[in-house]
Amino acid sequence: MNKTTIEYLDIVLTKITDISNFIVWTVLQKECSDFDFDNATEDDKHLMLDESRKVADLGITYGYFIKISHAEFRLTDKGIKAKELGGHLKYEKSAKKTPLNTYQKIYLTFFILFGLLGIYKVFQPTVPISDFRKLKNDIDTLNSKFDSIVKWTSKPTLEQLNDTSQTKNFDELKND
Repeated sequence: MNKTTIEYLDIVLTKITDISNFIVWTVLQKECSDFDFDNATEDDKHLMLDESRKVADLGITYGYFIKISHAEFRLTDKGIKAKELGGHLKYEKSAKKTPLNTYQKIYLTFFILFGLLGIYKVFQPTVPISDFRKLKNDIDTLNSKFDSIVKWTSKPTLEQLNDTSQTKNFDELKND
């Protein structure tokens, strides 16, 4: 016997003709050259029977078979699906679920990239904070200068200009 128990389970699942009533031993005997019961020695017969029991136990463990009587089994819904897919190994392969489908993977990639870019921009802004402070000081200085210019231009002139074009009073001229 050169095959593993799982390979024998695959053979049983794919070669069953009557899914409601079968004997693992007879399926293996018909379908496997390893199970030549007529030409085998006593030790080989025991090994073959032991292997068929292991296959039956494994089928029950995986939920492919239900035991009807001492040696007869019936396929479960899971067993029927495994038979349709081509055996235990192909069923296990198809049953593996991908955690995310293609669109979710693309969306997640963009989400992570833009999230990292946003975090980078928060901690490393394009203009350093010292430049912001300098600009604030410059704006405050300009505002104060602007305010002083506005006050200076709006201030009424209190001085009267000397008007030399007017003649002075004659009496005032004499006293000079």
